[in-house]
Amino acid sequence: MTDTTVKYFHSEMAGAPTLTGTPGSQIAVLDACLINGFGLVSVTSAVVAGNVATLNVGAGHSFTVGTVALVAGVTSPAELNGEAKVTAITANSISFATAGISNQTATGTITAKLAGAGWLKAFNATNTAAYKSADGASSGCYCRVDDTNATMTRVVGYESMSDINTGTGQFPTNNQLAGGYFWQKSVFADSTQVKWLVFADARAFYLVRYPAMSSYPGVAEITYFGDIVPTKSGDAYACGITGNAYSHPGQFQATAAQLMYSAVAAAEFYCARSYSGLGGAVQMGRTFPLMYSDTNVYSGAIPSATSFPNPADGGVYAVNFNLVEFGSKAYRGVLPGALAIPQSNAYTILANKDLIVGQGDLAGRSLRAVTSTGYLNAAMFFDVTGPWR
Repeated sequence: MTDTTVKYFHSEMAGAPTLTGTPGSQIAVLDACLINGFGLVSVTSAVVAGNVATLNVGAGHSFTVGTVALVAGVTSPAELNGEAKVTAITANSISFATAGISNQTATGTITAKLAGAGWLKAFNATNTAAYKSADGASSGCYCRVDDTNATMTRVVGYESMSDINTGTGQFPTNNQLAGGYFWQKSVFADSTQVKWLVFADARAFYLVRYPAMSSYPGVAEITYFGDIVPTKSGDAYACGITGNAYSHPGQFQATAAQLMYSAVAAAEFYCARSYSGLGGAVQMGRTFPLMYSDTNVYSGAIPSATSFPNPADGGVYAVNFNLVEFGSKAYRGVLPGALAIPQSNAYTILANKDLIVGQGDLAGRSLRAVTSTGYLNAAMFFDVTGPWR
């Protein structure tokens, strides 16, 4: 079976919610990508032939190759209902692989849309929401999102919550960072549309924004919430959150692309607890293997590293982001689905959303590029094939 656990969305897809410098717009993006999906279309015909289903959906659909469609309303064959990874598109059709379904024309009142990532909105109030993975294997931690401000969202993790304003096991704690992290939506409090991307599975998500569209449209801010891939089996508190520690109204964040950063110092990244399960929130360091001796560097923009692509073999290299507890130096695990580029000047060659086909250890994987350019220069990949775990 083709894996459908990884979901990929961006603001240029038809029907995508709009992110602006207004209250509630970031929650609208998270609701659409994590829970509801978007881009619902009526299917005018659906034909299975040679283990491939082709759905005619009309012009202006949201799907691209590698996205996950949620098909509903098929009376026969009912096996077409559910999630399917799109393998081909035209202007008015999508196709995906089937197995065990004979050649036939499907019947029913059929619809298709981009599938949500499998999260729950556990609690909510006006422009405030608490998201939780619906996957029973997850840590069960909550991401509380306060989207009441026009340009900045405040986010914090909790081990448990009983309502939108009450939780225990906060990370980072108020002593570590009062009020939680800042996730910037826009430099200005207005209706200017901000480009965004989301990469997610049922246990973690990455939110990419370009908040300075009028001045530095290429500068990315990338933030994360969810379960990492831990080194320790049964690590019950391996849930992390990232963001910016400070608000800078009227300008993009100085650490906007910090998720792409490798540093020997502590990063803006907290896990709910240590690997031991004792105590409270613990700060993490984030690094990736380098081809040279630099230490504090941005992925894909390492001045003294091997160039991109590698002159010896034409290689494009991708490596894990490693997470190390800042105090104990324990190697906690890796970020799921995110890959650093340990080479120089990748950001000058790759374009946002470029698709790279993996080889070697990444054979069979499709990687989408995300870039930051214009002030903070960096580039990285996200695995959109899955699974991440």
